[in-house]
Parts: sequence; C-alpha cells; structure tokens
Amino acid sequence: MQQQIDLNAQLTALGDNPDANAAKAVQDQLEVVNDEVQQIQAEMDTARTEWNAKQNEFYIGTQLVGINPHNPRLANRDVAMSRIDQLLGANVIAHAQLAFQETNTGDKSGSYMEKAKGRSVDAMRRDNTLDLNNAKLMQQLSRLHLIDLLCFQVDRNAGNIYISTDLNGNVKVTGIDNDMALGTNDNISIRNQELPPLSKYVDADLANRLIQLDTRVLSDLVTDLLTPGEINAMISRFEKLKQQLIKMRDNKQLLSPDQWTLAVKNELFQEDKSYVSNAR
Repeated sequence: MQQQIDLNAQLTALGDNPDANAAKAVQDQLEVVNDEVQQIQAEMDTARTEWNAKQNEFYIGTQLVGINPHNPRLANRDVAMSRIDQLLGANVIAHAQLAFQETNTGDKSGSYMEKAKGRSVDAMRRDNTLDLNNAKLMQQLSRLHLIDLLCFQVDRNAGNIYISTDLNGNVKVTGIDNDMALGTNDNISIRNQELPPLSKYVDADLANRLIQLDTRVLSDLVTDLLTPGEINAMISRFEKLKQQLIKMRDNKQLLSPDQWTLAVKNELFQEDKSYVSNAR
C-alpha cells in the first residue's frame, strides 16, 4: 500500500515536470501494484468467507446438533447413519464404513463413503431438470426426511442430496455428507437449520418399519460408534417420531407409492415442512 502511495506521488511530481517515458514507467508500476492489491483483497475475502463457514459449521455441530467439540468423531456419525439406513431398508443414505490407515505418525481412522450416483439437487435446479412431480422422487425424499429426523441430520441441503435415474426411469435419492448428525439434541418438533419437523404426509413403508422397530435393536446397532448420551438422544427422537407416525397412520397420512400425486405435492409446498418443498 505504501508503494502505491509513493507511485501516486511520483505521478503527481511528473505532472509538474512532464517526462513521457518516466510517466509511462511509473504508470505501469502503479497498475502492477493495483493488481497485487486487488489479488490480496480477493484472497482476504476468500479467507474471511471460509472462516465464517467454519464458524457456522462449528455452531451447527456443537450448539444445534449437540456434538462434543473436543471429541466430535464425525466418521462414526457418518457410519452410524449408514447403518441405520440399512437396518430400516430406506436405501437413501450413501453407504459408509470405518477405515483405518497405518502411517509413520501412527494409526489414523476415518470413514469411507460410497460415491453417490446421479447429480445434486443444486445442479438439477440450475439446468431446470428437477421434476418434483415425480411420485417416486417425492416418496424417496420423504424417506430421507424420516431418516434425517431420527438421526438429527440438520445440514441436509441441495448440494448433498443426489438424484439418479436408471434406464427404466426408476428414481433413486442418496444423501451424502452425513457426519453433522446424531448429537445429544432430541427436539424434532421445530425446524432445526435445514431440518424441518415431520411433514403432513410421509412414506408408509418406512413409517411402518419405524413403528415396528425394537429400540434395543436400534441401540445395539451403534453402541460402538456413539456415546451413551448420544444413543439416549437418538432413542428419545425415535420414540417421539414413532408416536407421531402412529397418529399419522390413524389419520391416513401415510402414503403408498401410488398416492404421491400432484395434489399431495401442492399441499406439501403450501405446508413448507418437507424435503419436497425444501428441494424446489
């Protein structure tokens, strides 16, 4: 910045004693310095954006989800969500498993997540290929919402929901980046970040599996991955979810695959408490 001020002073002096070559040289130097200043400012803006994102992520994880910042075990949460998805047969969470690596500095652990097929909701929005009138897509998004409520995954956004379609036109939804979940918060009655409370209609098949699920089976499934406090919170969410689903079953709000109609989609849009409305 001082160099920029000095060059401006030189240009002012040259204005009193014109020298075209000298003025051109100083002007060129000034342009170089201006470019460097703009680059530094851009780098500072990028660093500030990244810092704010990390601070926001820290708040979401620790304050909203209830993850211990001193022992986050994010890989464990990723794997736990995958196991729960498989247990319930929802098939809407990317398969993940623990991975270990021996290094010169000791053993390191993490998770290996299967690559999701298809494209993100975000990408499909941009080129206008997202068809929320598709009954199978609505059903699959409902399943993902149920799994996320059980696991308290509050960071589900358009960038980590992938949609693929096979040659027969079958639609599959896959949720990735599932480590911001399964903390000690059990309040699923309000919107938490990207996670809305239970919507007016949900997938009947997965809802009935949840209603029939034994809490001991659910607990035993993740005892090697979560703390007792996190498991207790998961069971609390499960019991709340189960009671809500029983009421919805009695009120005919659990939908079979052929009941996800355009009228249902419009109701979900108006309610604005579902992953169908989140995706638009």
